[in-house]
Amino acid sequence: MINYPSFSKLIFVTQQYLNCSLNMTKELIRRTVLNSSEPFTIEEYVKLVEYLERN
Repeated sequence: MINYPSFSKLIFVTQQYLNCSLNMTKELIRRTVLNSSEPFTIEEYVKLVEYLERN
């Protein structure tokens, strides 16, 4: 799924893993990736999602 990451794939995987609404998922990504004082890079976020998929 994450071989060719895109924002929509990240949203989908995160939403499925956390079992939460689309709006909540977008807000989570917005806060952790975009708006935090030390934001994740997309690469770091992809690594996190890959880890979550494996476990």
